[in-house]
Amino acid sequence: SAATANIANYAAVAGSATSAATAITADTAAYSTLSGTASSAASVSDYSITSTKIATSAVTDDKIDLIYSANKVSAEAIMPGIFGTGPGSKYTFYNNVGIGTNDANALLHVYSGVSGSYVKLQGSGDTYNYSGLQLWSANRSWELLHTQLAGETNYFAVQEYDGSNYNKRLIIQPGGNVGIGTTDATSRLTVAGTIELTSGGIKYPDGTIQTSASQSGNILTVEAGRGLSKTESGNITTLEAVVDNSTLTIESNALKIKPRGITSFEIATRAITEGAIAASNAPEENWYLRWSGSALNWSAVSGGGSGSAEPDNITLRRNSYGSLEVMPLGITSAYIAGNAITAAKLAPSSVTNESLASGTFSNITGVGTLDSLSVSGSLRASAEVIYPQSETNNVSAAPGITAAMLNKKLIRIQGNGEAVIVTANPQIAAGQDGQVIILRGTSDTNTVKFNDGNGISLSSKVSFTLGNGDTLMLFYDSAAGTWFELNRNDN
Repeated sequence: SAATANIANYAAVAGSATSAATAITADTAAYSTLSGTASSAASVSDYSITSTKIATSAVTDDKIDLIYSANKVSAEAIMPGIFGTGPGSKYTFYNNVGIGTNDANALLHVYSGVSGSYVKLQGSGDTYNYSGLQLWSANRSWELLHTQLAGETNYFAVQEYDGSNYNKRLIIQPGGNVGIGTTDATSRLTVAGTIELTSGGIKYPDGTIQTSASQSGNILTVEAGRGLSKTESGNITTLEAVVDNSTLTIESNALKIKPRGITSFEIATRAITEGAIAASNAPEENWYLRWSGSALNWSAVSGGGSGSAEPDNITLRRNSYGSLEVMPLGITSAYIAGNAITAAKLAPSSVTNESLASGTFSNITGVGTLDSLSVSGSLRASAEVIYPQSETNNVSAAPGITAAMLNKKLIRIQGNGEAVIVTANPQIAAGQDGQVIILRGTSDTNTVKFNDGNGISLSSKVSFTLGNGDTLMLFYDSAAGTWFELNRNDN
């Protein structure tokens, strides 16, 4: 009765109602498709319907939908593992698959019907956990991958499979650092390789854009805190300048060399050569270097004029540097105009014994000196010889007459606050061989007494005391190391 009553339902399996009824009646024992008795035909045994027992085109989408709609079979029974709650088998779909839509226009079409939708791919595992999307073709692939190896920071990667190896071409680390060609992004963008800009440029936080590493045009200004600027492109290159306020300083937002700031100490050896001096800075033919009081500058020849100068190699010669210089002993009195050489025109110590021409007599007149004058030959004085006196020197028992007191020929002395007997050895410091001095007393109270001996040889070995106006003339013999008396005057 069950079979008769449900012929229409079984027609979905066996074909027509008539053939279904006949099959069920005739083959009750052979087909283990029924449980119970043939007359009741209560149910179909588990796994009794196989593909060999279903006629071609017997099962269609419409018939499955009819069975499913009538609650005769569940979705889990139709596709276990996809609709089921546990791990299932793999299924191959030959048509577009739609999730949330009946109009799948791609191999996989997902539609949620609400905003903010996303597809979630989740992997598992403690040692190697990753999930992603793989684009595969001809043993090559590109992958969008979230990966986390054991003990590593998880990151997003764009990965290439070249047929042999997996290479991560781009990664994004937690926190936002991006690495290209490297998996260790230590900055917001870390690139292992060359970066090429085909257009645009690099924009800096102040809004400026650098389009080239090599900027063209001339630098016009330097501004403190801003840098080098020029008008041709409007670009600005920052220049950090640390000044010592000795060589360099900043005035009115400009970097400036201090007056006398550059000395030989700041110039490296051989830093300035002929090749380093531009031809445009070369002096005119008739110019010369002159100290202006603050700098060494090229100046025109005084009085103007031009022309060439040839040395005679007697008075003047050309040295190895191409400059004119005075020949040794080249200037004699015959070449010097009257009153041409004065003390104001001679630098200190510029005239020495060696610089004077040798001869039995040198025609030098009107010579005055505030220091010593040494003459190797005879000295003829056609006028008075004046010996400047020293200041009054206070003499003590020791050290007596010191070397500092011997810088004058006429030496004024007195006892240092009292009458003094000189006991120093020597009583008078050593002088120059042949030097003559005159000691003159200036006080009858603070007298100075010398005894024969201790560097002094007095006439008849008689001691002498110098009071006010008394004089003692001595000369020095360096071989004997002694001052010998020439004359005394007791006033």
